[in-house]
Amino acid sequence: MSRSLKKHLFTLELKDTKMLKKFEKANQEGKVIAVKTWYRGVVISPVMIGHVLLIHNGKKFANRTVTQDMVGYKIGTFAPTRKLGKHGKAGTH
Repeated sequence: MSRSLKKHLFTLELKDTKMLKKFEKANQEGKVIAVKTWYRGVVISPVMIGHVLLIHNGKKFANRTVTQDMVGYKIGTFAPTRKLGKHGKAGTH
């Protein structure tokens, strides 16, 4: 068995139980909450559906609402860290 099979997914259960408890409590109360997070490697779980994630991209927080299609992807996928730059026209300095 290779080493990657022994490792677990980087999910909320393994990393941050405090954040998981926030989502579970909000689901029981029927509320929609916004959670700031710096954990870009966390895999989105079904508990997060319908809530708002404020994902840090290194400079600011990107506001994303979690949908059913996002489950299984990593949080960092939805907050790009690089800004696409454009070069100016030639001769217009």
